[in-house]
Amino acid sequence: MTYALPLHMFLFDRILFNVTRNELGNVLQMTASRSEQAQWTASMQYNELGQEIERILPGDVISKWQYDITGRPTHHRVSSQSRDKRRRAYNWDVNHQLRSMVNELTGVKVTYGYDEFSNLVWANQDSRQFDFLYRSVDDVGNLYETKDKKDRVYGAGSRLLETKDAKFSYDEEGNLVEKVEHNGDTWQYEYYGNGMMSKVIRPDLTEVTFKYDTLGRRIEKCSEGRATHFVWDGNTILHEYLSQANSVENASQTADLDSLVTWVFNDGFVPSAKITSEGNYSIISDYLGTPVEAYDEQGHKVWSAELDVYGRVKEFTGDKDFIPFRYQGQYEDVEIGLYYNRFRYYDPVLGNYTQVDPILKAKKANRKIRFRL
Repeated sequence: MTYALPLHMFLFDRILFNVTRNELGNVLQMTASRSEQAQWTASMQYNELGQEIERILPGDVISKWQYDITGRPTHHRVSSQSRDKRRRAYNWDVNHQLRSMVNELTGVKVTYGYDEFSNLVWANQDSRQFDFLYRSVDDVGNLYETKDKKDRVYGAGSRLLETKDAKFSYDEEGNLVEKVEHNGDTWQYEYYGNGMMSKVIRPDLTEVTFKYDTLGRRIEKCSEGRATHFVWDGNTILHEYLSQANSVENASQTADLDSLVTWVFNDGFVPSAKITSEGNYSIISDYLGTPVEAYDEQGHKVWSAELDVYGRVKEFTGDKDFIPFRYQGQYEDVEIGLYYNRFRYYDPVLGNYTQVDPILKAKKANRKIRFRL
């Protein structure tokens, strides 16, 4: 299947995607090309269950997966030019919960613990007594970072009121409107009538504003005289580019043509490639679909990131926002410290969303993210 998707028919050249599938619908090969640039290609193989076991990428980068008899991933290996770049081993319990993950290149082991409801409640690295990261949950679903659940104060409707670092205020709908850090720094949040975030005012009084289309997809982010524009393909971002913010001219007239980024996704929300004017980059994701590494066309690793159980970037190489996608569906906005998550924003520091779930709003659903590995 071959199809062409224009960014803006009046603005940029077309990008050509080619997708080849097998009789079961699995993608065997993806290609992407733009203008006169070199073509990006990914070739995949699958097991009898339809799970990907191999992906071959430019620069002799190869990603390989192994699974147990129940279909759970047990090993992931990424090599470039026959040298191992990433090796992970996964161990599962009888309830199909991930119990440990081992970095076979460094020997570092992370173990995980769950409560009786299968909620992930802690992670520990190398069995260190003082290196536990808690995600404790009380009876109504409120989240805490300590085992004794005394580090946070919640109010009516499970609204987080205070942590050791900040205090929080909300509007009548339950949307976060102010965060006052204990050092006095204040963040302010404003919303459109439909509950979508319209503006964030940072402690330095810099304003970051947002615009959305009729489907609720974010199409513009503005800050400090620059606007980032987003063009969508369904529920995934296809292109993004920069222009002058608040210009009386059309965005096409002030667009920075060299800033155009095209994202190639697998079926769903897992990014596979970043296409730019400087070159094409392949993206490696873990078994959750979280991007963990990126390679250039020569097979050199240009970016990597590891997230903790809250989704925070705990370590990275390269430019942190070179790949802005975190857990599936999340796009990090470094300007405000939040992850855009289609209809609302997630705070990785707190593990909460800033807004009430628009789908479950009428049912007064609690605002926590359920997390399970």
